[in-house]
Amino acid sequence: MKKNNIILPLIIVCTVSLLSILISSCIGEQNKSDSEKEPSANYVDLKSDTIPFISEISDKSKFFIRTNDSVTYFCDIVYPATTAHLYCTFRFADADKMEQLWDEAYRLAGNHLVTSSYIDEQAVSNTFGVRGVVFDMGGKAATPYQIALTDGVTFFFNASLYFDDGSHGDDVPDLVDRMKKDIDRFVLNFHLNVD
Repeated sequence: MKKNNIILPLIIVCTVSLLSILISSCIGEQNKSDSEKEPSANYVDLKSDTIPFISEISDKSKFFIRTNDSVTYFCDIVYPATTAHLYCTFRFADADKMEQLWDEAYRLAGNHLVTSSYIDEQAVSNTFGVRGVVFDMGGKAATPYQIALTDGVTFFFNASLYFDDGSHGDDVPDLVDRMKKDIDRFVLNFHLNVD
């Protein structure tokens, strides 16, 4: 009889302990997934009479034109709450100039081979007839993400993501992932302003 008196409380204690561990594990997982959720990005139209292209940018960013002439536009997309900075160049170019501009885009990406642990190249295109390539770089590359876009006939656009505080992509992976999403959205909506 004494044996049964000991076993029942032991079973109760073990059951309560196991339930307690399971509940705290579930609560921990719920809190973890809530804290890892990032707010969904809101995007605004990037359209101006002073630039020859249209796209969408995050409402957390600011667009600036550094310099321009009738052929080349140097502009930036800056994220004031971070150190992220997308340096952009848009050029009007004919088919003869396109090969040189593509070579330059690949050379710029290749310059990071020394410090990057990898460079993934991905072909991209959108519904506006724009196509190009995205270079995704890992390791200590100064820029973790570069893009080159063209319609193959009239323009060439390239951009590189940098961090003004000197961070590398591996130093700020969550920020890089958010910037990649914004840049990918920019690529999908990029086209000439023909108005």
